[in-house]
Amino acid sequence: MNNKILIVLVVALIIGIGGYLLLAGPAGYDELAVYGEDTTLHGDQIIESGQKLTVANGSTLTVDGNLTVDGAIECDRGSLNLVVNGDLTVHDRIACDGAEIDEDGALVSARDIRVVVSGAVDFGDDSVIEADGNIQIVDSVELLVPDDKVVELYDSVESIPDVGLTVGPFVEEGTQPEGADEAYFVEPTDSKVSLFEIPVANAQVAPPVLIRGKWGMRNPPAKGIRRIVVLSFPNASGVTINNYTLSGPPGRSGVDDKGGTCNARGTDGEDSFRFLAFAPNITVQKFTLNLGDGGAGGSAETTKDCKPGTAKGGKGGKSGNFRMTAAKDFQIKGSFDINPGDGGKGGDATAHGKDGGPTEDGGNASSTAGNGANNKKQLSVSGSVGGTNNVAVGSINGGVGGVATANPGTGGNGEKCKQDGGKGGDGTAVGGKGGDASFTPGGFVGRTVTARDTGGNGGDSNAHGAAGGAGGGCDATDDGGDGGKGGDATSKPGKGGSGDSANGREGQKTDEIGGDGGNGGDGCLPGAGGKGGKGDPQGKDGDDGKNLCNIPPPPPTGVVPPPSSRQTVRVIRVGNTYIPVDQLHISPGEEDGCPDEHWHPIAGDATATDGTKIPDTGNCGYGSVSQTPVMEIEL
Repeated sequence: MNNKILIVLVVALIIGIGGYLLLAGPAGYDELAVYGEDTTLHGDQIIESGQKLTVANGSTLTVDGNLTVDGAIECDRGSLNLVVNGDLTVHDRIACDGAEIDEDGALVSARDIRVVVSGAVDFGDDSVIEADGNIQIVDSVELLVPDDKVVELYDSVESIPDVGLTVGPFVEEGTQPEGADEAYFVEPTDSKVSLFEIPVANAQVAPPVLIRGKWGMRNPPAKGIRRIVVLSFPNASGVTINNYTLSGPPGRSGVDDKGGTCNARGTDGEDSFRFLAFAPNITVQKFTLNLGDGGAGGSAETTKDCKPGTAKGGKGGKSGNFRMTAAKDFQIKGSFDINPGDGGKGGDATAHGKDGGPTEDGGNASSTAGNGANNKKQLSVSGSVGGTNNVAVGSINGGVGGVATANPGTGGNGEKCKQDGGKGGDGTAVGGKGGDASFTPGGFVGRTVTARDTGGNGGDSNAHGAAGGAGGGCDATDDGGDGGKGGDATSKPGKGGSGDSANGREGQKTDEIGGDGGNGGDGCLPGAGGKGGKGDPQGKDGDDGKNLCNIPPPPPTGVVPPPSSRQTVRVIRVGNTYIPVDQLHISPGEEDGCPDEHWHPIAGDATATDGTKIPDTGNCGYGSVSQTPVMEIEL
């Protein structure tokens, strides 16, 4: 007869572990016992419906007999470690979701579930297994993978053993997975143990394993953690999977890099969780495997005082993966639906350039968003696996490309005579490419009814050239400064990913306007306006400054002032004569058939300094401004 865990025992155990209190558990559960140190319970144990047993501080609870869980087993302040030296039957819940969260709401560390069962295993239709960390359910303590070997085991899922019958993994289309000579090897002790070489237990009849219910992991993993679910039963007669749903979380997002430097870099998103199963014989009756999406790439944004500012978003991570291997026989007798998960999104990138100080050029800004992850799947099937026509793979989507934004700095203004304005910063934005999506089956594997393979959308791009600074202004005593050139803009949206069913949308170019040139400063010789920057459309040219000169009229004809009364006059040279600038005005280009700005008399014919009347020739008048510059002479 099974021994019920009595309240008297509970009280004694609580005293023994240093004063744990009997507290009410979550809604629907009453706290039955709390074990805060390694404890062994002798004889068969039952956790009744509505009761909850808690394993605290990462300790190990050992049941030296059979264990029936009609209620719940949960963890507190550590992973859940359970060893059953008999049969395990679960009708309700085993959970370990006490993850540590930092003040920003980010996951710091997760909680694992580790269960070792030497006898028969029966997870019922209503069983729920949830963890924030890894889940390992095995039939030998030696098969528990230590933390420092989890990454090795995680990576091994993408390879195929040289022996046995295997479904999975997904590999990139057109490639062949590597062999897995070392894939099953772990080192729990000084000697290596192979899942194919562990001897069957001494029992006359190897125990069966029945996996049912709903299992999952709630949160993305903590930084650097590789999330995996392991079912390893080399000592069992076989594993039967029926009415079973396993769902994993997305991969961890890459780390953002925002507002810290002028060379911001988001890290790549991490790959999603993986599932690994091994037994001598595997039978699938009804199994839904929901592999998680790849982690999003980290976003990048520079500070706003950069010269230049450069930002690059991280790439999206790969979706989940799995591998199931039977040493002797693998039969898929019912539905086996696999939802591969989406490729991870590329990280956004935003770069800022510094506004220039007086006469200083503005800072350039360059942003490159992360690419969405490709999701080009080829399902591997090796050995004589029966019933592969019952395998149906769901939709496969490529990752979305990140958005790129460039905000360059404006050129600084000139502040005094003859000071030119600074050039506006250039803006360059490259949106992330959408990931490709495709599927190549193995064996007679099919697709779900609604399956579509769609490429990820390309990322948008947003870049403009910054305005040039204005030239320094002056009065009639000196010249004005030239306006700064406007910055150039280059905006390249990401291409949409290709897909067997539909291609992703091309990214949108939301801005590529060139920067406007700065206006020229006023002065006796006014500053020229800066040229507009290249773009689509090009920036506008700045306006020239105003001419503020006020030169006295020339002396009467034939009268040469005495040396003591000579004065300096601003003139242009026409042939061998000089015409004072105060008799002239500048006509804009494209007038009178002249392509450039040119000189014309204000009224009638101009009078040279020697009294000669100089008639207006029409068209370009007395010549273009650029070819007939102002000079100073003494009279």
